[in-house]
Amino acid sequence: MSDQQMVRIEGFKGMSVQRLRGQGSPENVAAPLLATVRDAAPQNAVKEAVDALNSNTFFLSIIHDDPRETANPRIDVCIGTSSQERLDETGLGSYELPGGLHAVYRHVGSRKSLGHAWRQFASMKSDEYKLREGVPRFEIYLNDSASTPEDQLITDLYVPVEAIIKD
Repeated sequence: MSDQQMVRIEGFKGMSVQRLRGQGSPENVAAPLLATVRDAAPQNAVKEAVDALNSNTFFLSIIHDDPRETANPRIDVCIGTSSQERLDETGLGSYELPGGLHAVYRHVGSRKSLGHAWRQFASMKSDEYKLREGVPRFEIYLNDSASTPEDQLITDLYVPVEAIIKD
């Protein structure tokens, strides 16, 4: 299967998430932030919310700056859920992830290789779509690294796009 076949275009409806912000290389920042969010102290209520909603709860990271252009990009590690009101007391900051059209690239394997996957994804060209400026990229972790073998981890990478209007 070619890389182009691994990319799909889909409408993303947007969502409210709870976030913890970090800054630096995604390879160095995302994992410790995710561990902090996941293992937050019980008085923070994150652990209880995740335990109560684990089948409906997922983790994602939002990359606000292009790591190729910014030495220390802003990164948010987030909890999203279909029952968002249950996370209101987490003590984490709220963020509205905007919706719209996205190119989605599925990465299967270690999260340590996500930087390479992002670079590979960024190198792909399209005659039909272009990058939508001002909207962050993000990645959704589709299975749990604590219970899934590293080579079977699935992460969807989302890049906001818009159709190229041809004359």
